[in-house]
Amino acid sequence: MATQPQPSLVPLTAQYLGRHARRLSRSLRVAADGTDVEAIHQVRVACRRLRAGFRMFKDILGKRRVRRWRRSIRPLAKKLGEARDLDVEIQATWERIARIDDVQLIPGVSYWLAHLERERARLQPKVRRAVRKFLQLGTLSDMRRWRRSVTAAADDTESTKDGDRHATQMASQISILHRRLQALQRASAALNDPADQDGHHVFRIKAKKLRYSLEAVLPVLGSLAEVAVEALKQIQEWAGEIHDYDVWSMRLGKAIKRIESGKRLRPRWLNPQRLLPGLTALEEYYRQTRTQVFDRLRNFCSQEKLQKLWRSLEQSQFLGDSCELEEAAAVPASDGGDGQRM
Repeated sequence: MATQPQPSLVPLTAQYLGRHARRLSRSLRVAADGTDVEAIHQVRVACRRLRAGFRMFKDILGKRRVRRWRRSIRPLAKKLGEARDLDVEIQATWERIARIDDVQLIPGVSYWLAHLERERARLQPKVRRAVRKFLQLGTLSDMRRWRRSVTAAADDTESTKDGDRHATQMASQISILHRRLQALQRASAALNDPADQDGHHVFRIKAKKLRYSLEAVLPVLGSLAEVAVEALKQIQEWAGEIHDYDVWSMRLGKAIKRIESGKRLRPRWLNPQRLLPGLTALEEYYRQTRTQVFDRLRNFCSQEKLQKLWRSLEQSQFLGDSCELEEAAAVPASDGGDGQRM
């Protein structure tokens, strides 16, 4: 059974879940059709936000309800995540082809694009099944009923924007934020080694979890938390690009080794040797770009102003209102890159 929730967080929970449940509902059927890649992205984002909200508001929602909702969303997020990853790589490959000046590289990159498109087409039936199974579970209707019940009971409570910000009123949420910030700081040690791909992946996950957790309760946090969210957005963008390049380079490397070992490709009339220059050049491009993005990320995370921001968050229990760090911790504008995602 859930503990007695503090009044200021009940409407916040209902508003947060309602916003992202509606976002999920709007995008699901379009995602199942496969006609709009943006719908896949919106479903994935909504799933991430909802899962973060389940964790942050577990004491309000109740453990059993959270467990049931999480189990229903997990397979949907997994299948659509696979589809979104391919969509991002396909877009990056299209953009790379448009910049190629050496015609000898075009056959290999074009072959790789066709391979990705085929894999994406094969995945779409699984996406449709995942959407259908999720809708059959009735999770969105269950969320809607819960929101209506608490909204009716909370009509006379204080506004979320004016909610009590004392740490004692948000002990559970503040504890989660502390643990996730500490986990991010521990994981940042991997940035000392440019070759530690597994460590960089863990760092990306920790940054993502902290960002989404902060955003779930941002209306009742202080301005330092807003600055932290902006910094985490930049960290997540660069770390996400790095992970993409790692995955793409690994897949390209396997394809290159397959060709070099003499194994036949499909269709069998393809000339493998004509494809090698483009595949090799694409892999090298991803490796070089990965190095550039990693340097940006490492330099950003090593800045003293960012470390000061983390310390200030901890000292203020994430509830501080000081704006003196906003200019110091301002996030530099990103110049983007292939495979950029939000």
